[in-house]
Amino acid sequence: MLNLWLIIYNKTEILTKEVRNVSTEVKAPMVGKILHLRCEVGQSLNEDDEMFILEAMKMEIPIGAPAAGKVKEIKVAAGQSVESDQVMAIIE
Repeated sequence: MLNLWLIIYNKTEILTKEVRNVSTEVKAPMVGKILHLRCEVGQSLNEDDEMFILEAMKMEIPIGAPAAGKVKEIKVAAGQSVESDQVMAIIE
């Protein structure tokens, strides 16, 4: 019985490590222009933390983190125009 538990425990540990290495893309919800960056590479974020301010249709739209993690890469700059579904950042 003890051996079975160890095998299950080891598989769970391996699966947990694999899930942690998954990256999440932060995409623009619509066409617009990046007004402000509210994060930087290496910063830890919680889900829904504000990452960008997007100007679209004469409104300022806050873009939050879709998942908790650390900012791996930022692919946009303030003043840059973005297309709908364009990747703006990667969270790991």
